[in-house]
Amino acid sequence: MTTTAQTSLRLTRAQVVAAVGKDPATVRTFERLVAGAVPVRTLTASGAINAADRLVLVSGFSTVTLPLASDVVGQTFTIKRVGVNTVIVQPQTGETIDGASSSTLAIQYQSVTVVSTGASWVIV
Repeated sequence: MTTTAQTSLRLTRAQVVAAVGKDPATVRTFERLVAGAVPVRTLTASGAINAADRLVLVSGFSTVTLPLASDVVGQTFTIKRVGVNTVIVQPQTGETIDGASSSTLAIQYQSVTVVSTGASWVIV
């Protein structure tokens, strides 16, 4: 039987500032990430997802391009269509999403969550 131990890490604000710098926005972002908050970004036009994104809300007819799978191995991204226009989620050239060249969000409020395997993307 394998057991796992969990350790709680508590940092003071001074320790956080020492680690990430004094910029208030950076400190707040670090604190949210440590607390488990999910970074949310809204796109109103076609664009690329970056490694810091986790939830991308898309409101216009758009093609959303995933990062290079080898750059974000194991990372999960959720793309949600919040507008009335179709959203196409596409990987980088040569990569696939569950074997397909793209994933289409054809219904308002539909979403897709993908995970990078390092060579391609899988829908979970």
